[in-house]
Amino acid sequence: MELNVNKKIKIITYKIMQNRAKPIVFTDLDGTLLDEENYSFEPALNAIEELKRLSVPIVLCSSKTKGEIEFYRDKIAINAPFIVENGGAIFIPDKYFSHKYSFDLSQNSYKIIKLGLNYSMLVSRLKELRKSLGIDIICLSELSVQEISKITRLRQQEALLSKQREYIEPFMLNQVNAREKELLFKEIKRCGLHITKGNIFYHLQGSNNKGKAVRRLMDIYKQAYSKIISIGLGDSLNDLPMLKSVDIPILIRKKDLSYNREIKDAIVDIHISSQAGPEGWNTAIFDCLKDYLKKPNS
Repeated sequence: MELNVNKKIKIITYKIMQNRAKPIVFTDLDGTLLDEENYSFEPALNAIEELKRLSVPIVLCSSKTKGEIEFYRDKIAINAPFIVENGGAIFIPDKYFSHKYSFDLSQNSYKIIKLGLNYSMLVSRLKELRKSLGIDIICLSELSVQEISKITRLRQQEALLSKQREYIEPFMLNQVNAREKELLFKEIKRCGLHITKGNIFYHLQGSNNKGKAVRRLMDIYKQAYSKIISIGLGDSLNDLPMLKSVDIPILIRKKDLSYNREIKDAIVDIHISSQAGPEGWNTAIFDCLKDYLKKPNS
């Protein structure tokens, strides 16, 4: 199967070269572009700088909040649109696109496309389920900055930003058995809500997901460039909708070099990185766009 995947990548790279399609990179953060332990993207800097040199957009697509993603956009020094909270909203910098497109509101130098539900409603519903089912649910909204920092290894500044939620409520389950977990998930579905799984937390959200947001943003990019080739990189189940939506899906390995089997089973033609985290991200970008990246910037 690996030969077929590599063949597909070569074909897509050929299409980029021959059709002058614009590559667009959509990437998860935690455990993908960022190291899952120290949150460093330094091992991916070579590929990042090469993509920037060639004006290939790097779209951050994460369960993180707007503030958290802005923190990393500033550190990486990129200006592309970004997708927050599992597709809860798309933030497009003013004047990034020259053509007209639909959006929901203009705020703080962004055009914003809202796809998620109201945060306070999600928190209320989760607390109601906790009470009615008698299940020990730990809501992120109830955790202190210090507790979040301890659980996630985030610095306190970033832990504070992680509490500024608008579209999803992360939560953990404490001493919950399989039957209780199944009952909770069934009730969440009955309420018309959805659950995804990240590296540490479950996420309660509406019908939004990374895939819907990526497809919406790709439509806008297509208006700008006519032909695009989309590349997606992720490591967790909440990345699956995004990876299903792109032309080149890349599954990033964990620290122990394992990878999410459910994602692999769901997407037969998926490229699996040879290394973990940002090291794998760096290598995968160069592998997938090897010929394109040799081009001088024009």
